[in-house]
Amino acid sequence: MDFGLKVVVFIMLAFVSTISSVLPVTGGSHWRWYNKKGLSSLGNNDDHLVTNLPGQPPVDFRHYAGYVTVNEKNGRALFYWFYEAMSQPDEKPLVLWLNGGKINID
Repeated sequence: MDFGLKVVVFIMLAFVSTISSVLPVTGGSHWRWYNKKGLSSLGNNDDHLVTNLPGQPPVDFRHYAGYVTVNEKNGRALFYWFYEAMSQPDEKPLVLWLNGGKINID
């Protein structure tokens, strides 16, 4: 990936991170971590499966994107994008990367 593309991706991610920490989530599909039978799995959430990206070639791995509700009363959620490993996805560790946002200490 060339330097210019890295800068554009970084700026877009920073912008999305800033906007998502300020604006409440008012709609869309949210991840349900628990159901009546226990922990949910990605296998039951194919509505979060990313099938294509505009201007990008097809990929040979599965990835999911959506929101995890963290405060339903105030409409707050975290955006996630989950990529399965290209080889042996059941044996690879899961990495969770969270970027910080605006903090108000009163």
